[in-house]
Amino acid sequence: MAKYFCFLILVIFYSFGNLHAQRWKKNNKESNMVEKAKENFQSLISEKQFPYIERFHEGVRDLIAGNLSEAKATFKAIENEYPHNDAVYFALGEIAKRQKLKTEALKYFALAHEKDPNNIHYVQELAFLNLEKAEFKEAVRFLEILVSREPRNIEWLYAYGQALVYNKEYKKAIAAFDKLQDQTGPVPEIVGIKVELHKELKQLDLAEKELLTLKKAFPNDLDILKEVIGFYESIENEEKAIKLIKELVIVDPTDGVAHFILARKYIEERDIENYLNSLLVVAESEKIEFQDKIQLMQPAFEFQDPYFAPLEEITRILMVTHPDQARTFAIHAEVLNVLGKTREGLKYYRKSLELEPDEYRLWTSVLAFESAYKEYEKLYEDGKKAIELFPSLPFVYYVTSEAAMHLGDLDEAEEFLTIGEMFIIDDASQLAKFKMRSAEIAFLRGDKLEGKALFDEALRLSPKSDRVIFSYAYHLAYYQKDFKKAQKLIDGIWKKKEMGALAYYTQARIWILKEDYAQAMSLLEEGIKQMDFKAELYDLKGDVLFLQGDAEAAIEMWQKALTAESRNIMLERKIQESEYHAPIYR
Repeated sequence: MAKYFCFLILVIFYSFGNLHAQRWKKNNKESNMVEKAKENFQSLISEKQFPYIERFHEGVRDLIAGNLSEAKATFKAIENEYPHNDAVYFALGEIAKRQKLKTEALKYFALAHEKDPNNIHYVQELAFLNLEKAEFKEAVRFLEILVSREPRNIEWLYAYGQALVYNKEYKKAIAAFDKLQDQTGPVPEIVGIKVELHKELKQLDLAEKELLTLKKAFPNDLDILKEVIGFYESIENEEKAIKLIKELVIVDPTDGVAHFILARKYIEERDIENYLNSLLVVAESEKIEFQDKIQLMQPAFEFQDPYFAPLEEITRILMVTHPDQARTFAIHAEVLNVLGKTREGLKYYRKSLELEPDEYRLWTSVLAFESAYKEYEKLYEDGKKAIELFPSLPFVYYVTSEAAMHLGDLDEAEEFLTIGEMFIIDDASQLAKFKMRSAEIAFLRGDKLEGKALFDEALRLSPKSDRVIFSYAYHLAYYQKDFKKAQKLIDGIWKKKEMGALAYYTQARIWILKEDYAQAMSLLEEGIKQMDFKAELYDLKGDVLFLQGDAEAAIEMWQKALTAESRNIMLERKIQESEYHAPIYR
């Protein structure tokens, strides 16, 4: 009777979605066998067996309904009366498996298999449960039975290969995966496993063959190309991989994936020209992720002219291929800035904000740019937007205050500082900048005593702050003609580290105020050689030339400042009228 009860429970298990039974469809022959078994079963039921059949059905119904405790009790009672019934053991194994009692499930499935060794479902349960329990030797034994019965079953072959790997039977595992791939073709995951197995067996030629076969099947897959490169690097034969990729590029010059690998190699070799050529193709490729492109571009920002110029074209292409990425527009802006196209750069900076208005890092970049380049009207506009978005961040109040101050609204500038200072917590350096800005406003109001007191407080909070020191020195020189103290402040930090534009600009203005034009000229010429953004230094140099009586040379220098995109709105008037006017920035 065991075979008939086995049939019954399998039919029931199929109906409620048994995991393994769902994976393979019955063919017509199997369906006919089931129907025949069903007919035989119905004809053999006797009155004597009927109560047992009823209890069995009751247990199956509870199992289907999820009443595992009731079902288990029923089947245990049947087991006591009919201890040789494989269908009952199978049911008890299924219940134990659902209860996460793997050891108990294995016991019952083993009993079912003992009663009916030919039932493939029992073998399957034993194989996969042993695999889950890391009983790899037993898993291999049962999986061998499965794959011998159905040698083209992909899932069984894969599990068999896995079990062999865990059991350290590497050669047999490779053979199993080979049979699997005879049906599926090259599969990256499986090839990766086989490569590692070949390497473990010191069969590097076979590992290489596997990888090259995979690469041929997926020629545009970046991860596979990286894997090939990684393999050659692991055996110290990177040259072979690069040679292979170069051959690929000859066949298809637009292959962005291949150029991605080559660009990395070129940058290692400092072959900048070929690196930029490959980077251009990478930028155009739709098969490479945006983040990978950006990472590949990073070394390019270390270049100097003439190599920096091609980046403008590359970043323009990136804006086309990735129009929804705010960082693309910000990077293009950075490139334009380095090339001296700062006004155009600002447009793209602001475009990045439109795409990601909630990205604080973008806002800090844009606001810092507008501050550095004295774009005070735009700084005021963007600063107020930033305050709405980030109302608890002191930096946005600080830069917006700067804009209001330079635009002439000192009361509003002070209001921004007062609010922003409330959000500063245990940050002396930041607080020092707020005190410095308050000092600048005090001097503009004509309150020199208050201004000096606030500058002194700022220095106490941050004694080595370049910004505070240069601002204090300039205000002492401009408003009080205290050149001695101003110069003493500057001498304390002068050239102790890399000089920035602020240092050259402030010191030169102090020399001009002292009418020491020779010192000012020498310093400005040095700054023009060192700085990328030279516009305001050209402007000051023109002032020095004019004050020395060389109006023609002054106009030429002011013209350079205008071409270099100085923000001094008085430049054109100075050129037209051939006379000095104090700078005004908007």
